[in-house]
Amino acid sequence: MTASATARKRLRLIVQTVVSVALIAFLVHLGRHEHLLAAWAHIGPGGLLLAGGCFAVAAVLSARRWQLFLRYQSIREPLARLTELYCIGLFCSLFLPTAAGGDAYRVFEVSRRGWPVARVLLATLQERLLGLGATMLVGFVAALWFHAELPGDLLASVLGLFAAGVLAVTCVLYLGPLLGRARRVLRTTRLAQADVRLRQWPPVSRLAGFLQPLREAPALSVAQVLRMLLLALATFAAAVAMYAVVCDSLGVPFDWLEMCLIVSVVGVVRMLPISLGGIGVGEAAFVGMMGLFGVAKEKAAPVALVLLGVSTVMSLLGGGFALRRMLWGMRVTSHPQDSVATEVPTVFSFPANVSERREVQRHAA
Repeated sequence: MTASATARKRLRLIVQTVVSVALIAFLVHLGRHEHLLAAWAHIGPGGLLLAGGCFAVAAVLSARRWQLFLRYQSIREPLARLTELYCIGLFCSLFLPTAAGGDAYRVFEVSRRGWPVARVLLATLQERLLGLGATMLVGFVAALWFHAELPGDLLASVLGLFAAGVLAVTCVLYLGPLLGRARRVLRTTRLAQADVRLRQWPPVSRLAGFLQPLREAPALSVAQVLRMLLLALATFAAAVAMYAVVCDSLGVPFDWLEMCLIVSVVGVVRMLPISLGGIGVGEAAFVGMMGLFGVAKEKAAPVALVLLGVSTVMSLLGGGFALRRMLWGMRVTSHPQDSVATEVPTVFSFPANVSERREVQRHAA
């Protein structure tokens, strides 16, 4: 990495941190110091535990969805291990510019056990994007329902973005067949010879080797997609329940369908790379969306900050799992079924043929 690239990366991190701190400070100013103290006192331990429980349910459902996607790629891992890795990924995302850092950690930890990196990456992307797709699908329907209450530019943006997101997620779910189809079409055109010469170039050859397991990945059936979509909708419902618990505990009025739209918008806004891990931007979006439905900013700001506190504390629990793996990692990976965990493959190192890949999978199992 060049010095200029490093400087740009540091500058972006500084700007994202400043944006997050400024937005959180603004929300604290809106909520007023005395209102924030009253909010934490009013919600009580019971409300906080219930909201944290909703967060935990969403995390377990996401890990289960990830487990099934891995299984569809002939990768078998226990749910307890994947839930632990998912929580550690949430913890890593607290200190990284985007949530992709947590996903990268999950891919690394599973692939280092001998599974093909490309298929682990595909399953992880499918899990992440299907959750996003379910969020956008619910948001799209809710935006149509509340089209009269939303400003015209906001309605058009939400509908256009959410529709494009659902289409993109569908393409990722069937990435293997799409790559195979694109290659067959390319072979029938005048670019076929150029494609052969291009594939002889070492960088392109390595990329082709990386994509080979993706082209061979089995396409998901309609039943499998529906099963995963139901799990994603259940995860979204758990997130909405967490928001509803906090709103109800603080006496802030809400409607369930309105909350579905608000949570979907907040979830998408958090992915924008303009703040550190979406902190501050998501809370500001929540306050703004609540204002569209008649909730004053002074009441919505404490709710947003309490939700931020709950999600942060729950994500920090993943740090405990990470510490355990650091202190007792050798003990955890010393069992016979985990013997391949000590061998970390090169990022672009894949078995040469299908039989070799199956042999690796049998050893990893």
